[in-house]
Amino acid sequence: MLQGGNTSGGTGRAGQVGFPALGLSGKTIQGAWLRVKVRHTALSSGATIDIGTHGNSSAPSGSTPSNVNTFTKKVSKGQDLWIPIPSSLWSGLASGSIRGFQIGGPNVNSGSSDYAILDGYSTTNAATSSGVRPQLKVTYI
Repeated sequence: MLQGGNTSGGTGRAGQVGFPALGLSGKTIQGAWLRVKVRHTALSSGATIDIGTHGNSSAPSGSTPSNVNTFTKKVSKGQDLWIPIPSSLWSGLASGSIRGFQIGGPNVNSGSSDYAILDGYSTTNAATSSGVRPQLKVTYI
């Protein structure tokens, strides 16, 4: 997955990851995390990734970044980390209205300061598929 780096102007590029409905309606979520591996950042000091949600039940046909339910995380090259998902989003995970996450979007600098590549899997471009897919971990009762 790629964030930032749009040299033709406009907002930086974005990448999305999706997952099937969790079937947790009526359950109480106690915690949720998104696992990502940071392959590269343009700056040695790292980058701040902009993480948002989406409700796509299948892969989108194009890059349509949004800034829905966004939160940020400072990352460094080589990190393999579990990013806590804010509790304000847990009900959307349980109900199935949140079907995945994206990095990047309208709030991302199109230059190098926010440029980051995360391990991911592309259904449209095998050249960008690398490493391990992002993972979602949810604990509930």
